[in-house]
Amino acid sequence: MNLAVIMHHLRENAPLSRAALAEMTGLNKTTVSSLVQELIRQHFVEEYGFNSTGAGRPAVLLRLNPAAGCIVAAEIGVGFISVIRTNFAAEVVWQYKENTGRDMGQQAIVDRLLALLSLATGVGCETLLGLAVGVPGLVDESTSTLLFAPNLGWHDVPLGALLRARFTAPVFVDNEANLAALGEHYFGAAKGHSEVIYISAGVGVGGGILRDGRLCRGITGFSGEFGHMTVVPQGELCNCGNRGCWETVASQSALFRLIRQAIAEGQPSRLPDMTAGDLDRLTMPMILAAAQAGDAVVIKALE
Repeated sequence: MNLAVIMHHLRENAPLSRAALAEMTGLNKTTVSSLVQELIRQHFVEEYGFNSTGAGRPAVLLRLNPAAGCIVAAEIGVGFISVIRTNFAAEVVWQYKENTGRDMGQQAIVDRLLALLSLATGVGCETLLGLAVGVPGLVDESTSTLLFAPNLGWHDVPLGALLRARFTAPVFVDNEANLAALGEHYFGAAKGHSEVIYISAGVGVGGGILRDGRLCRGITGFSGEFGHMTVVPQGELCNCGNRGCWETVASQSALFRLIRQAIAEGQPSRLPDMTAGDLDRLTMPMILAAAQAGDAVVIKALE
């Protein structure tokens, strides 16, 4: 526990001296020195310059050792796979993103994920410390199985088992919004806050809840699935099988549907020309360009 406390303070406040660590943690200086030596011996911490301010001998500064190992994370999204690798200081050192076509099946996408993860954990990653994959759906935390991804049409995909068969490092599979909530808590807009609601609005609508800095999953594990709350009774059919979900009125999918309906009703828009008459080729950049040009159909749909 004390080692974790030392690492936590170095992650958030480095560079720090041993004396500063003792003051921050409340541990005595002898204990801190012993713990730091153990972390240096394991290559998780390194000495990094001196603090020469004040009287007396300059203090040796410490920080996390970026070369201690690498961390790899990936996201399977609707229409893409994204992979990054960071060093131990959480600095991104490699990243790659590729689109996945609508004609690609589940197996082909999973195969591409495994291939990209192998690439990310290859050259330049001698020690893999952990691997995480975010998915747009419900995940069984105990088995890391993707139970249902409505916008992908996937059911019961044993991602955790597939990854653990390939990689020996700790593996985490979770809903992409849960992982994003943790990311914002540790590194982003929610840093320093322990009570957080994160909303992910893209092709669908998802969310994550942090209570006291920890993911709040609810009894069934799906407490952050805001997108599938009913907001319009007897409304549009959602990919989850319910009607009137928040996702059916405030997502990218809803935006596309509203635009296609308006054009089908004969309302004038630039988008048929921009898509060569095939609205299945509609993209967000096209919609933004049309909105900036004053396209009434797009502006109304956005509103």
